Amino acid sequence: MKIQRILVPIDGSEGAQAALDAALDLQPGHPAEILIVLALEPIHLRIGAQITQRGENVRMIADEQRLIAEDRLAQLESDLRGRGVAVRTFLGTGPADDVILSAAKKHGADMIVMSTHARSGIAHALLGSITEKVIRGAECPVLTIRGYELGSGRKGR
Repeated sequence: MKIQRILVPIDGSEGAQAALDAALDLQPGHPAEILIVLALEPIHLRIGAQITQRGENVRMIADEQRLIAEDRLAQLESDLRGRGVAVRTFLGTGPADDVILSAAKKHGADMIVMSTHARSGIAHALLGSITEKVIRGAECPVLTIRGYELGSGRKGR
């Protein structure tokens, strides 16, 4: 199996950085283009029993969030290109697993490298696992990098 494109979802966490580092570590023996995707999930505000997505304040927050994300991706792309890495970045809107799977399919990723936050028990049941959803839905191999367990202080790679 020849790996030409590796998709790496980022979210600003240490785990996502570890996944990007792991994808870059694959480079010497298998030069591949790195596809970096950042998903912006819709903002939901709860006011009493109502949930709202739109409103002037929510729109301003979403716009600011998008600008910050675009800047982060541009900085990351510039840094990696400066290191001689073939890289493209993508910003998607929607549930993270949907954005990741869609980007992988659309851009022909041969592998996805992503972190897992190692949640278990109630945290896993309540928050779900984006990584788990990606593993189940991906059409290509998914390499998972153990991130961290909340509250444990343990970090892994």
